[in-house]
Amino acid sequence: MWRDIARRAEAYGLTPMLPAPYPLDNLALANQVALVGMREGWGKAYVIETYRSWFEQGEPAGSEPNLSQSLAAVGQDPDRVIAQAESDEGIAALAAETAEAVRLGLFGVPAFVVEGELFWGDDRLDDAISWAREGRVILS
Repeated sequence: MWRDIARRAEAYGLTPMLPAPYPLDNLALANQVALVGMREGWGKAYVIETYRSWFEQGEPAGSEPNLSQSLAAVGQDPDRVIAQAESDEGIAALAAETAEAVRLGLFGVPAFVVEGELFWGDDRLDDAISWAREGRVILS
């Protein structure tokens, strides 16, 4: 798995420090923070930053210093965001998103659902885009 991740990362111009810490103790909090960000419009930037910190510096997502540094890097107040993510609303939001993922049949990441079709894995992103554009997979 780690060798496969290293090859894919190299193709994207990334330099991960592998193996990255796994499993993550605070994965739920990392996801709750991401959901706050998605609602507020900075979620994508946070996810990129927290993954970069996790894979390139070995700082686990959802834990300190990754959490506060990633939030600050995307212009957010860590205390405000973490409090919101840990609130009953933040916990319920993650539960609802998890239930939706189960309903869709998602079983790992990354995964993409396009018009009811499930595409699993980073290497299937082009297939998912093709399906969205053409209604079928077209190999290039």
